[in-house]
Amino acid sequence: MNLSTARSATRAHEVGMRKVLGASKKSIINQFFSESLFFSFVSLLLAVMLVQLILPSINSLTGRVLRLNVGELPWIVPGLILLTLFVGLAAGSYPALLLSRFIPVKVLKGRLSSVKSNTKFRRGLVVLQFVISITLVICTVIIVRQLFFLQNMDAGFDKENVVVIPASDDVIRKSREVIKEEFKKNPNIISVAASSTIPGGGYPNNIKIPEGYAESEAVLMDEINADHDFLPTMGIGLVAGRNFSKEFGSDELYSILINETAAKQFGWDNPIGKTIKSLDPIKAGQQYKEMTVIGVVKDFHLRDMTQEIEPIFIGCDPDYPLPFNYMDVISVRFKPDDMAGTLDFMKKQWGKIFSAFPFEYYFLDEIFGLQFRQIERSRKIFSYFSFLAIFVACLGLYGMASFSTVQRTKEIGIRKVLGSTTTGIITLLGKELVGLILIANLVAWPLSFLVMKQWIQNFPYRVNINIGLFFASSLIVLLIGLLTVSYQAIRAALANPVDSLRYE
Repeated sequence: MNLSTARSATRAHEVGMRKVLGASKKSIINQFFSESLFFSFVSLLLAVMLVQLILPSINSLTGRVLRLNVGELPWIVPGLILLTLFVGLAAGSYPALLLSRFIPVKVLKGRLSSVKSNTKFRRGLVVLQFVISITLVICTVIIVRQLFFLQNMDAGFDKENVVVIPASDDVIRKSREVIKEEFKKNPNIISVAASSTIPGGGYPNNIKIPEGYAESEAVLMDEINADHDFLPTMGIGLVAGRNFSKEFGSDELYSILINETAAKQFGWDNPIGKTIKSLDPIKAGQQYKEMTVIGVVKDFHLRDMTQEIEPIFIGCDPDYPLPFNYMDVISVRFKPDDMAGTLDFMKKQWGKIFSAFPFEYYFLDEIFGLQFRQIERSRKIFSYFSFLAIFVACLGLYGMASFSTVQRTKEIGIRKVLGSTTTGIITLLGKELVGLILIANLVAWPLSFLVMKQWIQNFPYRVNINIGLFFASSLIVLLIGLLTVSYQAIRAALANPVDSLRYE
């Protein structure tokens, strides 16, 4: 629509001549609607071919399996035809109605008041396009920063170079100490631990009554059952007290570790020696077993990075009777020097001891890669839509710049004769663009702020939405817009003023 109205000046004489030769207003309207519909249907054919080409990429991006199959989607053909008709009629409506109103006498005398009057409409379209473009760019920048922030945030443990082996079968659980000792024979293996879960792998919780709390004030705590090698294997640091130790026989039944968040939430300045009552799974009824805090670990993300750290309760009972707290995960920290050789060694040792069970494993950092995948998809989708929105906006902008240059050809020639420089001409033609983008910012900034403020509330750990992001995003769009009009501006500025004054 924008390009068509921009071309109206060049087609004004054509319309005037058609009317002089007997064309009716209705035939003029039909002509321009026909042209618009023709372009729309050609675009439909190109779009279908383009969809077939990029559909694999879209499926990869969205994680869905989408197909353009008429048999599965019988409504797709009539739906596309209706959409094409709507686009063609909508895009051609304003130009058709505008051009059909031209009065032949005025057109042929050069008084195109109708053409001049559509300037505000075209500027409005350009502003609307740039509102969408700037909003999408700002949203994309904030999503990228949030993703980068989460990926680089301190997780509280070292997720690199750790292999996780599921060991949920009873046979494997009973022989976990044997496989641990076999793995440790390899000098490239630093430590091996058994636990009920791993950071990012799930968070079963249970009812606990901290010291100083009544039974009615019981709290839910995320719970892990882990051996004495768990902390060093995961790279989790102690901030107070000690770790579980085989030298203390009572650790397995009566000692626990908690995290910093738990100590803060319970109001414990000195948590060592404090007790927490935990539901006793052996005794019938609502009976509790009193456990003593022997250490406080640094806060780490047991849940995924998009969720807040909750109070964590770490026990050390190898014979815990509840399935959700079996130590059925084996974690192995290794040196990165010979990863393939280390994995091959582990596979052979596993086969010797557990010949009936396949050696299955995954890397700890893969879990967090999966957690960030949805945010990464959002970033890519916003990036692609930003590119498309800017591209479409620049097409409209190019049309407007072409129209403006044609309308001011004589003015530019006179300015050059009177001594105006090339830079001055380019500035003259470019300042309108700057004004339109400034107007677009007035709408895009509050709109994008409201959208992203709502989106970012989903994350307990988030970046600040600062004004610098808005300026940077708008500057990117402005530079792209200036590049779009630069061709027309430079061409007009470098033109011979004699040719400009002899124009038409």
